[in-house]
Amino acid sequence: MLTGGIALAAHFGDGTLRPHDVAAGILGAVVRDPSTDPVVWREYLETVVKPRAGWDGFYQACRELSA
Repeated sequence: MLTGGIALAAHFGDGTLRPHDVAAGILGAVVRDPSTDPVVWREYLETVVKPRAGWDGFYQACRELSA
């Protein structure tokens, strides 16, 4: 997943790994079944990722991509 984020940053960005790049890589790996996985993914974001200090950029990037 991190490798995918690095590849996205290198090919479509400026080469700097950003939360949005990591979020896109993780989302593509985690959400496989569009009928059930998005619900579980959003619950994970709200209960695990959102409360973590310093993870605001990653949380926002994941929410934007999950919308």
